[in-house]
Amino acid sequence: MIDPEKPSFIPILLPSDGPLLSGGDKCEALLLSAVYGANPRLGDFCARARTLTDTLLVDPKTPYFQFAGYMSMPDYRALPYSPGRHTLGSMWEAEHFSSERRRGWLVEQVFAVQNEMDADILLAPYFYVRSVNDPWLRVARDCALGAIRARADTPVGVVLSIDIDAIISAEHRTILCAAFKDLDVDLFWINVVNFNEIEAEPTDVAAVIALVGDLVATGRPVERAALGSWQADSHDADRWLVGGPRRGRRRSVAGPRNQPLLPATIRAARRRSVVAD
Repeated sequence: MIDPEKPSFIPILLPSDGPLLSGGDKCEALLLSAVYGANPRLGDFCARARTLTDTLLVDPKTPYFQFAGYMSMPDYRALPYSPGRHTLGSMWEAEHFSSERRRGWLVEQVFAVQNEMDADILLAPYFYVRSVNDPWLRVARDCALGAIRARADTPVGVVLSIDIDAIISAEHRTILCAAFKDLDVDLFWINVVNFNEIEAEPTDVAAVIALVGDLVATGRPVERAALGSWQADSHDADRWLVGGPRRGRRRSVAGPRNQPLLPATIRAARRRSVVAD
């Protein structure tokens, strides 16, 4: 499992990574998209990824169904919880999950897909939260609680998918963290939407550092989605961010307790004292 005291890099695999998997190099952890498990053509790819890691994560992709465009995509429609499976299906609205029964159904379906792909840590259903007043924030917490109750003996992770504008204010960060910090989870995964990894404004950098720090203080592993390369040296975050043939691909960084490991632009900003810790 992921050690919060040991920084690590978790590649988020794409089908084009297939040739790289043939090398047989093992990773501490890997992340696959749930849509790969719904595509029979990717069965061998998923099976190979499973053999190359001790900790497999599967992204349930639940925020994608907050947007109409994904409902017509075949691989997304194939997921058992996709609203696009129905002829008259429509994109999700927060009020749809005001019912505990519906949230329970979603957790069950999301976990079933991840179990089928042999995930080691189950990720709770999560949603894109635009602000602290967004009704999806309450749904995200309620689904996380439902997932924790349903997990049996399997570790559960909670994903925070939030807009950068939602965390600029210290008051808003406090509200967001309060919704999740007390959860008995095995992993926090942060995805900051509309955050420019390469040319981040100092205020944006400071906000992300503060958010990561608040969650790291819980003592649980904290992953933050970032840009990077499969072939980079996992001990060199600066080269990891910008080097390699796949510049601009999605990757994740795990931070140890009291010392979150962040992308190079953030670390450089801290060294220049552009932003305050």
